[in-house]
Amino acid sequence: MGCAASSPLARALNPSRFINQAKEQAGKEREQAVLNDETTPYPLHGVAEGVKERVGAVVDGVENKISSTVTAVENTIGSTANAVSDQVSSAVHEVESKLGGMIHGAEEAVSGGAAKAQDMLNHIKEETGVGVDKHEQEMQEILDSIDEVTEIPEKSVEPDKMESSATESAVEELKEEAEEEMKEKIVEAEVETIHM
Repeated sequence: MGCAASSPLARALNPSRFINQAKEQAGKEREQAVLNDETTPYPLHGVAEGVKERVGAVVDGVENKISSTVTAVENTIGSTANAVSDQVSSAVHEVESKLGGMIHGAEEAVSGGAAKAQDMLNHIKEETGVGVDKHEQEMQEILDSIDEVTEIPEKSVEPDKMESSATESAVEELKEEAEEEMKEKIVEAEVETIHM
């Protein structure tokens, strides 16, 4: 058995022989690298560089996805804010137009009624010349009653509540749509990042 252990086959299969050969080869490579003024080669050097490149590519991809998602969310919020502003401006303009028309119509009615009453008073004065004071008093009472009926209190006209609520609901719908779109984009970015 002792002879078998020292046979050529046993010596060839000796693990220490392979280890010594690997050490000698590594030593020769280092010596050659020093002579050539090169960086000493290491078995894991190339693997480490490959891992660094892979990690860098993944990090860049994640940063790009996050950046594009943030930009998309900012654009969505900006367009939503503009749409809400346009809706509010349109509603305010419409209410102002209606208020202006109502006030203008009331002013015309008051002006027309007063002018007509004044014409009647002048006509009576010209035709009769008698009892002018009495007619003038009656016509003045008519003028006063017209003023009282057609007088517009400062705060009597208010914006249409239905239009106001419609504008609020439109604003809420736009906000909800923007939030949903933002959530979808963030989920898509997270899923794509995981698959990388």
